[in-house]
Amino acid sequence: MEDAVLANDLQELPFVGANHKWCNNQPGAALVLEIMHKFKVSTARSGFMAIKIDRAQAYDKMLQGHSIDISLSPAGPRISHLFYVDDILLVGDASLTALGAIWSTLEDYYKWMGQCINSSKSIVVFSKATTSWKADWIARSLGFRRVTEMLYLGVKFAMRKLRGADFSDLLIRIQSKVPSGEEERGGHICGE
Repeated sequence: MEDAVLANDLQELPFVGANHKWCNNQPGAALVLEIMHKFKVSTARSGFMAIKIDRAQAYDKMLQGHSIDISLSPAGPRISHLFYVDDILLVGDASLTALGAIWSTLEDYYKWMGQCINSSKSIVVFSKATTSWKADWIARSLGFRRVTEMLYLGVKFAMRKLRGADFSDLLIRIQSKVPSGEEERGGHICGE
């Protein structure tokens, strides 16, 4: 079973920083932020796509022999996928070649694992550089819903500038962890 990778097989990437569990205390969350940034600033001609695939097991076939990866920095490693529990995040060029590689891998996944991918929960996001007609065509070909933003590892993945309302869930979680004595000072966390 050398083609399967466990979610905890992810390795620390030095260019992201030591122990990148800082965002939502999830391994890989900082990497999601780096990928999102790349999607926003890249002027790559074909654009990029990120596909969040909902699955039922923590195993998956590696994408062997197909290059659907992206590089976040010139000296950094190339990234094609992130695993976490029952979700996979695949990233790559928004191209026919990448679509073919992904489709082939998904078919193999169906055959080998005996697990169906939940198409109604699987979604695809495209970078700003991807033309609308190409994004629509790829989303229809995959049978996944095209969205402009999604959550992965508790991180909002959006192609727009995030606003205060986007962080309301995070603020609620932080406030729930503040010791009860803080409320006596009018709710100020910083001791103002």
